[in-house]
Amino acid sequence: MGLIGPLLRRFGIDAAIKRYVPIGLRPAEVDVTVSLERRGSVRDVSACCSVVSYRPLRFSVASTADPGTEPADLWFEASGGQRLGHLQIQPAGRAGPNGDYKLYRAVGSQDFCVGRAELWANYLRFEVERLKRSSANDPFLLARLPLWATLIFYTRPRPVVIVSVGDTGAENVFPMDLLGISEDGAFLMALRSTSPNVAIMRRTKRIAMAEVPLALKERAYALAAGHTRLRAPGDPFPFEMVESPTWRLPIPAQAVRVREVEVTYVEEVGFHHLFTTRIVHDTDSDAPRLHHISGFYARALQKRG
Repeated sequence: MGLIGPLLRRFGIDAAIKRYVPIGLRPAEVDVTVSLERRGSVRDVSACCSVVSYRPLRFSVASTADPGTEPADLWFEASGGQRLGHLQIQPAGRAGPNGDYKLYRAVGSQDFCVGRAELWANYLRFEVERLKRSSANDPFLLARLPLWATLIFYTRPRPVVIVSVGDTGAENVFPMDLLGISEDGAFLMALRSTSPNVAIMRRTKRIAMAEVPLALKERAYALAAGHTRLRAPGDPFPFEMVESPTWRLPIPAQAVRVREVEVTYVEEVGFHHLFTTRIVHDTDSDAPRLHHISGFYARALQKRG
């Protein structure tokens, strides 16, 4: 895109849109709804719809009211009714205790956040980047449709949490955003099966999560190495840390929300482990905190000023 990019920009087309963009939002400012439509019946599944696996890409609707036996549509809409994206989905099994969470795979997608020329200029760039990286045999490298579907899914802002796990001699801290809530109040977390944290979480069943202000995003991202290796004793934290109230796990002192959960059920979904947990402590506030949104949605917001 070295020579083409400047030419496209002359026509108002940005061919270098990032996949995901960090943004600071208050809880009340998360105003994108996710609706599941099947045979003319429409249900708001904003709170209970989440990604539980990237490979293969699987969405979960954690609602006992969803039969999950036929194809359906997911619609992503802004508060004013503007449609941001559409996913055609088909049933792909069940998960969770008693199989209460319905799993779906995407079979079609439409992104309405930007114009078609801008959309396809970036799709082309994504595909070139994917082909360059495919030689590395990355098992989590998303193919075209899964990537496009994921970007639509992220038009609804997704909170980022700093996760703390561990026990004596083996503690770790890392960021993640594959989170969800079931309709009965269970908290869902999806983690790559290759992560060393999976064994700790299964053994201790105790997890603390902290949400932090947008200004701390770089420090939060600095903890990403925790997805592939455990902290060595004495490794410095990028935050001032305090202990969580119940599990006494390290959390950032500047957290604007702290949740502590207990693992109640674990299963494998694709290349991920899906943890169903029970919330045992929750301290919330109205302060803005770090979220991730689709770069296409960020571009639409930028155009609207």
